[in-house]
Amino acid sequence: MPRSVLRWAFATAAFAALHAEAGDPQIYEPNADPGVGFNLISWWNAGGSGANVWRNAVRDVHGAGFTEVSISPVRFINQSSGSIASSSSQGPELSHIAAGIAEAKSLGMRVTVNPFVEMQGFAFWRGQYNPTPGSSQWSNYWDDYEDYLVDVAQVAQANGADAMNVGTELKAIARNSGNNAKWASVIGAVDAAFTGELGYAANWDNYNHSNVTAAIWDNPAIDYVGIDSYFRNTTTNAESDGSGSDPNETFIGQVEQGWNDRLDQHILPFADGLRGGAGLPVVLTEVGYLPYNRTTVNPQNESGAIDSDEQLMAFKGLNRALDGRQEQLPAIHIWQWGMPGSNGSKWNFNVGGSVDQPNNSAAAQWLSSFVSSPALAGDFNQDGVIDAADYTVWRDNLGGEYDATDYATWAQHYGDSLTPASSAAVPESGSALLVVIGAFWTLLRGVR
Repeated sequence: MPRSVLRWAFATAAFAALHAEAGDPQIYEPNADPGVGFNLISWWNAGGSGANVWRNAVRDVHGAGFTEVSISPVRFINQSSGSIASSSSQGPELSHIAAGIAEAKSLGMRVTVNPFVEMQGFAFWRGQYNPTPGSSQWSNYWDDYEDYLVDVAQVAQANGADAMNVGTELKAIARNSGNNAKWASVIGAVDAAFTGELGYAANWDNYNHSNVTAAIWDNPAIDYVGIDSYFRNTTTNAESDGSGSDPNETFIGQVEQGWNDRLDQHILPFADGLRGGAGLPVVLTEVGYLPYNRTTVNPQNESGAIDSDEQLMAFKGLNRALDGRQEQLPAIHIWQWGMPGSNGSKWNFNVGGSVDQPNNSAAAQWLSSFVSSPALAGDFNQDGVIDAADYTVWRDNLGGEYDATDYATWAQHYGDSLTPASSAAVPESGSALLVVIGAFWTLLRGVR
């Protein structure tokens, strides 16, 4: 949404050095916290009903309160020839994907298009595929892959998608420097067809590989670092085994600390150091936990003792760690929302109707409740708009409930609204400048 003159004035003032921390980490603040959404994927071609299948899936995600959605086309690689089939009974047509994107945009959602390739028959994980550079299989693969991604980019562009990934978990291919020129060609072709943001969904153990940086992150057309974030050892075995029932604040805090350490010591410093220090934002293009004991130790373990409480507390700890990090980490996409064609997946979430995986229900319901009860960082009078009235509340409670950091939060987010069409409380440029000057001098003088 547009930024006011007040926000600009504050950014140039002495208090710009203050870190504008968010408010309550247990409350979702859409102007300070990352966007929260779900991935949609279907291993089924619904034929003539496919457009409505995808529209309905998008409506389900939106109806549960989520404003972000990641939509995945799927195509299959012949492992002998390297050719990628343009259609399959196990994946949607691009016309179905187009309908899903258009529906999401009509609902005001932010849309990422996340194209997948898989091996025919799911012979092995796509991250292991690595045709020999220069071979006929390699040439077929890259020719078809570029054609596929350009087709997806055109659909994304025509239907107003906000972002697109140029690949998903192609671990071996991305590590192989013999593919770097092909990556440059693909990224350039997609960039020519799509004007939204571009990223790549790297596997959690591959995002910081030197050749992934050379081939993808260093490409000037790439706008964000995507990570499919199934990181292990967020907690120890002992912490997981002792997690007990929700809400165990000790365990939630351990998950939060594990994620804070990972973000502050590894992910964000890596992303900040890209492009010669100019940095790139990070999107958690996939993140998920299953309802099993030790899911915070190994999120991809699909067996063991059922522990929906640990799963729920894992999501609570993660979202607390993400509190106020929107500038560096604008979005997370949870894997995955249940839809026709994903039936039976242990990762399926849903909150109503026919629930495919009931053990995921508690986490799904909490996530829906979390994003459906938002507040704004800096909205001290809780009226849904950050304006001069909030400054008055801050001033009258300075030294008690509020401090200088709260002022920085208010000034950073001045003009934000839970209802973007509302502008009644946003002052004219001149009055905005007077407000910030008055607030600035009030803080300097310690006047209440």
